[in-house]
Amino acid sequence: MFSIEDNKLRNLHFFRGCDGNLKTLSKLLDGTDVDEVVEKLRGIQCGTRGTSCSDQLALAIIAAMESRREPIGGAACESGHKVVDGVHGGQKGIADL
Repeated sequence: MFSIEDNKLRNLHFFRGCDGNLKTLSKLLDGTDVDEVVEKLRGIQCGTRGTSCSDQLALAIIAAMESRREPIGGAACESGHKVVDGVHGGQKGIADL
């Protein structure tokens, strides 16, 4: 889950995944411009999965930004994560299917 405030990533929380790495990622990215986050994280792969938690975050940010223009549904990835659209409070999140 996360929120976007003044085009900055805030309140980033992951559910499942590499706990220590994801906590670190959350702290490092807090307050970072979302365009920079997407540029740096989109396309990162985890093993042979073709995606990663970082890539899924980038996709969720893109979906959140697009949903500000028009409503869209969630998207699933090959690794079994789902980009959840419309989480309570206007936040977006990544959750396991």
